[in-house]
Amino acid sequence: FSSVVYGLSEPGYGGDSTRYLDVAKNILFNKCVSTTDPLSGICTPHWGGNQFPGYPLLIALAGWLAGLNISDGMTEFAPAIIIMQSIFMAAVVYRMGRAVTFFSGNFLIGCSAALAIGYSPLHFAWSRWILTELTSTAITLWLLAELLICLKKNRLEILPVAIPLIAGFFVRYDSITLCAAVAAA
Repeated sequence: FSSVVYGLSEPGYGGDSTRYLDVAKNILFNKCVSTTDPLSGICTPHWGGNQFPGYPLLIALAGWLAGLNISDGMTEFAPAIIIMQSIFMAAVVYRMGRAVTFFSGNFLIGCSAALAIGYSPLHFAWSRWILTELTSTAITLWLLAELLICLKKNRLEILPVAIPLIAGFFVRYDSITLCAAVAAA
């Protein structure tokens, strides 16, 4: 809740925010992955900007759920995106709390971990930005939670580990380095 309030108080745009929104609008309204102007309806195929289209897909989902239109700009999309990112992060923080509880066998340790992660200034500041960083951080934490569960079970669960790995790669290319953590585990 606090990250939504913080994010909505002063949404941040920068870097590739506009490009992500263009790709998201093309996904949502033109049914294509393209960096061309969505209003033109011309869908020159493109992989999604400087990353794969995972983050624009999240923006498109937020826009769809909020009932936004193709003519709406960043100002109209930003609240939906900030809320969607924050809900995703909150779900991951909950998952991490459950994973730490399972791993440690102690509910208070799990709650403490969830609170520490949920209010960490390392990612809290990103909740206001229309950039990949918060989503990428959430996916990395999600993978860590799944690895903790695997370590406790003493076996690698392929699907629960593969899903955040794939999602991470589609949001940011550099998430491929998470394979090292899986290999180590």
